[in-house]
Amino acid sequence: METTKSFETPEEAKLHFLDYWRIVRVRKAVVLAVFLLVTITTTLVTFILPPTFASTARISVQRDTTDVQGVNLGQGSGQSYSVYDFAFWIQTEFEKIQSKMILYPVITNLDLHIKWGEKYKEGALRMDTTFAMLKRKIDVTQSPRTSLIEIKAFSDDPNEAAAIANRIADVYRESRTNLWLEMSSRGLEALNAELASQTAVITNLQKEVYDMKELYGISDVDIQQGMSVATVEAGILQTLDRLRIETLKEYEKQNTTYNQLTNYTRVELKRSMLTVVSDNLLMSLLQQLSVEEGKLAQITNSLSLDHPDVKGIRGSIGVLNDQIDGKLDGMMRGLEANVNAKRAELNAVTLERERALTNDISKAVARSPYNQKSGNWKAVVARDKLKSRIIEEKVRQRSRKLRLCR
Repeated sequence: METTKSFETPEEAKLHFLDYWRIVRVRKAVVLAVFLLVTITTTLVTFILPPTFASTARISVQRDTTDVQGVNLGQGSGQSYSVYDFAFWIQTEFEKIQSKMILYPVITNLDLHIKWGEKYKEGALRMDTTFAMLKRKIDVTQSPRTSLIEIKAFSDDPNEAAAIANRIADVYRESRTNLWLEMSSRGLEALNAELASQTAVITNLQKEVYDMKELYGISDVDIQQGMSVATVEAGILQTLDRLRIETLKEYEKQNTTYNQLTNYTRVELKRSMLTVVSDNLLMSLLQQLSVEEGKLAQITNSLSLDHPDVKGIRGSIGVLNDQIDGKLDGMMRGLEANVNAKRAELNAVTLERERALTNDISKAVARSPYNQKSGNWKAVVARDKLKSRIIEEKVRQRSRKLRLCR
């Protein structure tokens, strides 16, 4: 089934407008009468109604936190709220402001039940009646994109409107402050009870520590907070450990040097000994030997080996070699003695360290109960934090009370 579409031409739209205008022209008397009636009525109502004044009081509010924040020994504490939570909370505060808890004191303080009774010539009004009238004369809203609450009061008297708005803000502020002080007082009571408990724990802990000190014969030593007692045995063991490491390094160095020198030939030993041990006599003998060998090499170019001068130089070289060999042998025996002495020292230090380790372990086992008690500083830390928190909360209470008195 085909559908047809109809399109209106501009001429047809113009005809429709002309039809409407024709109707208006025909009914112009009626239209004019209605317009004049509405205008006159609005003007009369505006002049007849009494003037109404509005006054606005703005207060900054913050969401309630815990009465007294606890003592945090580890992780950070804090609360975060979503936008929806804040919207529900701010609406709750609106209802509180318009509740009897806030408006009744405002009525009493400003004598609204008497003033309005006289105004309407009905005598003193009942509190519930005055409350209903006052609730209709106020409007509580939130300032856009802020945490400010706007309290608007309406009245035919501008001074009365201002007094109502300001007084509602004052009573609301006082109620929140009093509520915070009440919650803070309860929190302080809990903190004081916890402080008394921690103090009792510390007192018992100190008594046990003193008894154990007397039992195990432990002397007073300076210790850092949170650390176990530093014993004399532990200090001796550390010293012996350092001495053993130093002795072992020196022994390894001397032993390696001695073993390497024993594998050298006599010629290599002559060349290397002075780099290991500084000896002036050996240096002098090697210098004399070098001079004599130089003379021998020079004189043999012109003289035979049987010549007396050649024989004399060769004899001097032989004597020098014997003296150098004797010196080298003595120095090697000295190095060997040093290695043996260092080995004996290392063995002695190692044995003494083992004894110190055994003694330290036995002392540590005997003193472990004392160390555990004296090292238990968590109770002391908790008590100190409780004291600081109580002082901080008292200062906050004092500052709140001073602001309230102003």
